[in-house]
Amino acid sequence: MRFNKNITIVLLRTTEWKLVFKPLGYHKLLLAIFGYLLGGSSGFVAGLIIGLFFDCEILVKHKPHKASDNRLSYLMLGAFILQVSELGTRISQATLHQRITKQFGEAYATKRLTFFNELLRQRIQVEAICDQIKAHAAEKEKIDVIRFLFALSNHPSAAKDKLHHGVNYVAMRIDLPYEEVKKVFDTFKSQSTNESTNASSYSQPKSTNVYSIFNLTSSCTEKELKSAYYKLAKKYHPDSNPAATTSEQKLMQEKFRKIVEAYEEIKHRRNWK
Repeated sequence: MRFNKNITIVLLRTTEWKLVFKPLGYHKLLLAIFGYLLGGSSGFVAGLIIGLFFDCEILVKHKPHKASDNRLSYLMLGAFILQVSELGTRISQATLHQRITKQFGEAYATKRLTFFNELLRQRIQVEAICDQIKAHAAEKEKIDVIRFLFALSNHPSAAKDKLHHGVNYVAMRIDLPYEEVKKVFDTFKSQSTNESTNASSYSQPKSTNVYSIFNLTSSCTEKELKSAYYKLAKKYHPDSNPAATTSEQKLMQEKFRKIVEAYEEIKHRRNWK
């Protein structure tokens, strides 16, 4: 027959620790015998009481380590890069939502888009954010940060020199070698070139269709474009049609995306803010 020497009785419990008593602990018996040898029955009682204290133990609860969430750091650095590359509000909300969704998923992008817009109006503490990433992120995660910054800030009107200076500054602060940054940029540039080549193959039809979406011609005024855009955006925005079915919502989201892209393209071509 075996006795479990690890049996404990909980005497007191809190959220941070608990006091337990070990009934099979040896201290009370040894000290009681020692006390009896020194002082008879009174020594026995005193030794037993002291032994009871020694057979008690405070166990501190160790909370499991929670993995760090770097997504907010990504967004803060992304806002910094958009600021230094002088993009401001030139990238549409639909495009920002799409790019953040690609990195973090639909639910997170929808939840944090308003927060990201607030970041664009604030001064970002880049050094503190980078130091945290440097201390806790692996090199693969650091490369992912740089890839995200290039993808987020992809826009023809971006101040290229300032964009690269900002990305290189972030890379230096997170201790990512320049060679790795160049690899990321070369890959990204190659992908962007391929996309531009594919787009140019049908650029002329698109030039016509981009105005027809708003039922306008290429001679329209900025005021006419804005009026048509806001009318269509209000009509097809998913939030304006809460009673729509899931399939209808998807169709409206696609229509809304095309409207926003067409609006941004016309503004870029006509050099309108």
